[in-house]
Amino acid sequence: EVLLQYDEGISDEMLKSFLAKREAGLNVTIMTDGSYIPLANRMRDEWGVKYDGSISFLPCMTGADGKCKDRVSAWSRDHFLLKKDGDDYTLLQPAKLQGYYKGPGEHHGGFEGGAFQKLRGRSVATSQLNFEGGHVVTGPNGVLISEDVLYRNPQHTREEIEAIFTRETGKPTRLMPNIPNWPHLDLYVTPTGDKTVTVGDSRAGAAMFRKFAADPGNAGSRVLTELREGKAGDGGWSDGVVNNVRAAGLLTMSETDAKKLDILAAKLESEGYTVQRMPMLTGRLGRNPIFTYNNAFQSGDNIYVPQYGIPDMDAAALEVYRRQGLNPVGIPAYDLAKYAGALHCSITALKLRSSTNAPAVAKR
Repeated sequence: EVLLQYDEGISDEMLKSFLAKREAGLNVTIMTDGSYIPLANRMRDEWGVKYDGSISFLPCMTGADGKCKDRVSAWSRDHFLLKKDGDDYTLLQPAKLQGYYKGPGEHHGGFEGGAFQKLRGRSVATSQLNFEGGHVVTGPNGVLISEDVLYRNPQHTREEIEAIFTRETGKPTRLMPNIPNWPHLDLYVTPTGDKTVTVGDSRAGAAMFRKFAADPGNAGSRVLTELREGKAGDGGWSDGVVNNVRAAGLLTMSETDAKKLDILAAKLESEGYTVQRMPMLTGRLGRNPIFTYNNAFQSGDNIYVPQYGIPDMDAAALEVYRRQGLNPVGIPAYDLAKYAGALHCSITALKLRSSTNAPAVAKR
């Protein structure tokens, strides 16, 4: 069972494809702002979705301003971590949730009395630490956390944060360096097996994108067209950015961030991990999209992988996972990329089967 957060105009393409391609037996709870009825009707009438009991809706409680009171960000991942305790599951929520719908320093009500209370059979625990779910990735042998969590918890030392998360998750925890401006580790680190992780490689991604952009046959592609027209950076947040520097900025930043990703990969190797590399493009928040294939969602041996309409890079990403014994399923995610996220950000496990090859998603 998974929780999928829906945003009109952003999640449509992804949701339609995910519902059509998901494996048998995977139940989906869709969280919506306000009434779910318009979406449910559209899914039935336009997408041909059959309501067979595997799809349910979780309408978010809204305040007088019409904004969702239970939503911290545009991503379901940020609200909680799922901890597996034997046959039971606990939602581990941050001490404070400082998201897009709350001012700095305001305490967010979390799940108490809100939509998340309706998540059946789940107990809720509150962490000692402030974090967002995207800061954290978990494999079968440990938890990796972005160093950005240090700045969100200035009252604690590095060692204290690692000890607290180790106690709360039941797994050894290590802080890892993050890319400036991209503090969520799940954008470029993916546990894919027993002590194996896949780490983004923006140098390889930049090389592939240069080749793609140089081919005259791709001039009319959606990606290049929107980069030229200024439509491809974080939705409407990028007004005023000079359109003709967007593609150049995406490549320049990706090549700069490549060194930081190399450092992260070396750090993980020093911790005893086997590291695989994955092409990606990093850009800058508010100026460029982030094209990440690490932000995939795994269910057993199936892994749902973002696709962006960049054929060589899309295919290379699927092959990286295929070589590791996983079954990659491509899901369109270009609209999500414009808002600095993809599938792992959008879909959160509530209960999932284990993989014969890689860590259970429910542990991530």
